[in-house]
Amino acid sequence: MTDDGDHLRLLVADGDAAFADAAADAIRKATPAVVEAVTTDEAAIRRATGDRTLSGVVVGSALREPIEVIGRLNERTDLPVVYVTDEITDRNAVADAVGAGADDYFPRTTASAQYAVVVDAVTDRLRADDPVTDTAAEARAAEPSDRPSNRREPFDRASRTVFENVSDGLVVHDPDTGEILDVNERFCEMNGYSRDELVGETVGVVTPPGERYSYRVAREKVRAAREDGPQLFEWRNQRADGERFPVEVHLSVVRLGGAERVLASVRDVSERKRREREFEQIFNGVNDGITVHDPDTGEIVDANETYLGIFGYDDLETVRELGIAGLSATDEGYTEDRGRAVITGVAASGEPTTVEWRVETSRCERRWLEATVAPAAIGGERRVLGIHRDITERKRREREYEQIFNGVTDIIGVYHPETAELLDVNQTMCDLLGYDRETILAADPATVTATELGFDAERIERVVREVATTDEPILDIEWALRTASGDTLWIEVNATPAEINGQRRVLTIARDVTGRRDREERVAVLNRVLRHNLRNDIDVIRAYADGIGEVADRDRVAEYTDRIRNTADGLLQLSEKARTAERILRNDENQEVKAVGSVIDSVVSAVRSREPRAAFDVTHAASDALVETEIFRLVVRELVENAAEHGGDAPSITVSTTRDDDGTTVVVADDGPGIPDRVLTPFRPGGETQRRHNHGLGLWLVNWGVRRLGGGIEFRRPADGGTTARVRLPDEGRRPGTGDR
Repeated sequence: MTDDGDHLRLLVADGDAAFADAAADAIRKATPAVVEAVTTDEAAIRRATGDRTLSGVVVGSALREPIEVIGRLNERTDLPVVYVTDEITDRNAVADAVGAGADDYFPRTTASAQYAVVVDAVTDRLRADDPVTDTAAEARAAEPSDRPSNRREPFDRASRTVFENVSDGLVVHDPDTGEILDVNERFCEMNGYSRDELVGETVGVVTPPGERYSYRVAREKVRAAREDGPQLFEWRNQRADGERFPVEVHLSVVRLGGAERVLASVRDVSERKRREREFEQIFNGVNDGITVHDPDTGEIVDANETYLGIFGYDDLETVRELGIAGLSATDEGYTEDRGRAVITGVAASGEPTTVEWRVETSRCERRWLEATVAPAAIGGERRVLGIHRDITERKRREREYEQIFNGVTDIIGVYHPETAELLDVNQTMCDLLGYDRETILAADPATVTATELGFDAERIERVVREVATTDEPILDIEWALRTASGDTLWIEVNATPAEINGQRRVLTIARDVTGRRDREERVAVLNRVLRHNLRNDIDVIRAYADGIGEVADRDRVAEYTDRIRNTADGLLQLSEKARTAERILRNDENQEVKAVGSVIDSVVSAVRSREPRAAFDVTHAASDALVETEIFRLVVRELVENAAEHGGDAPSITVSTTRDDDGTTVVVADDGPGIPDRVLTPFRPGGETQRRHNHGLGLWLVNWGVRRLGGGIEFRRPADGGTTARVRLPDEGRRPGTGDR
């Protein structure tokens, strides 16, 4: 059989050197054989055609053109060829290999057990080719017959095994006449005929009448296969009982038994066609626009009627030619590259994604689409599917909502109905509190709520849950917020159930009533101070006035007169401060503004002239800010006068200003005994009460003035004595709103 006696000499050809070597080793373990491995198409052909001692060739699918190698070996040698492939279930790959001349095919593996079968297949072929042992072939050749063309092709046993066991129907035709020379059992079952009923006939026996599937058209397909190469097309078959069904035909020219033949691989695609019809009905019947994209290029392969209607086009070809670039608002950033990146990204990751996309219709109208982009297999091919919904109207409503949400002067908060989590706030709230939206949403409720006044997260949660549970609003809730500058902001809140973007929410709509509260506070304080001081001081005046007539001592009379005069002067000063408070602190949009430093200098100069015993140290920031003159002068004057009056016999007073990106800080410090707690009533949460109040107006004026300027103030008493007042003022244009002041 070979030069090595009973030993086979086999060639393994595969583009993967590791696999070729492993397959060769597996053959040696399975049977005594001389095995050589090569890794290129050229080496396989050269070695097989140049070595007459070879017994057979194993061709692996990792070669560059494995089917072409099989065909070349079939043309140039009589060697048995076995094909090993990963595509063992791919009928096209198997049919191509058989058509090219492969004697058998097997999975691409390195298992020794398989290669024992491979060796058997090669041995069977060698025996079949041996003229001494091929008595069956001689007997068949000697049989008389009236229809010699009706004889089966002389398949050897290995080829017959392949022929009968592929999943598709196989038909061997005479290339000149179209006569059926052989069929496999699968083709017989598919069409309801026996082999004897088909062999010797033409394709017309299984084809319905009509020009589209005529014998002439079939002959043209055969001619195309001979001249142009393998053909793949859809056809219509008719079973013996008359039932018609769709098939897919793969037509190729092969050499069998040394003669040219046409091999037809026929697959029943009835189920696939049914699924395609269902897909087509769904594809064009849904309300959403659908596109099918090439996963590598992003190009539009198909689109349904709804998608065409969105853009106002009648035919698919126009949409395909326009592509992503021609259908998108590229000047707004919705470019072809951006769209392709979404499609190829989904194809690579295998994960769907949803994007909003701006498009332009045939009428040059801009619209919004929401596209869910997902990987898909359509017709056995990798694709990316786009499901598009026109959300133009929704986006319009969202824009209107956004404009209203951020355009109104009311304060709006959006809460989750179950968790009471703050989900969104409008720009008005941001401006009033002095924080950006992200900071407010991420902050602990205690950061922006006046918790010391009893307004905490638990109270918020109770309100939200009650509204969500009862589905009824809660109106006129008074609430206190804390601004970034530390000031208290009073709001009046209505909490109501709402639906926003299809989600249940609890909406709080509030208005700033800080101004109203301030006015009420000023009225209450002024009434209390005027009523208390006026009553007390008038009682003092009356007592001393009555006492003058009862004393004869001139010095005592002078003393009583001074007491009356001083008390009356105090009342005049108090009433003047009250008038000043009402005049300066009213809402006046045309307040004069001056530099902070110049206002401080004028105040210090005036106080220094009245209090020559006080020593002043004044320093200013390198750059100065503008401030409402009268209000700021009132604040500084009260602080400086208080420091001079209560700072001892020779008070030392320091006034300094510093600047940063957010505003100006003014510090007034003295070395006196320190401000008493009772005097700081105006700066305590909740202000004054029946049990806790300040007898004067000075620090109330400071408190009201600083708040009117949008700032904050704090008092400190250092360990070494004295009092430090620290005033923080935002720059003009950065001040929070002032509500209904």
